[in-house]
Amino acid sequence: MTHRKESTSRDVRLWAGGEKNRPLRVQTPCECGCDTRDGMHRATQAYVTWSDAHGRGVSIWCATLTDAKRLKERLVALRRRRP
Repeated sequence: MTHRKESTSRDVRLWAGGEKNRPLRVQTPCECGCDTRDGMHRATQAYVTWSDAHGRGVSIWCATLTDAKRLKERLVALRRRRP
């Protein structure tokens, strides 16, 4: 199951039944910097991804590696502030 919310700089993908307990991390696709998700060629440099113990996760594709690193930093900071 995939739900998608798109904007000009990010592509958010929610998924289930995937890798379990994936830690929050920044990934890069292939060396050429492109991705062919859903049969569409899209230029992207990095994504932030993680999942829970049940294999439910999210991947947020970013236009630049800097954006992906910044997003990860913000998510880590939010996680620390939770009671």
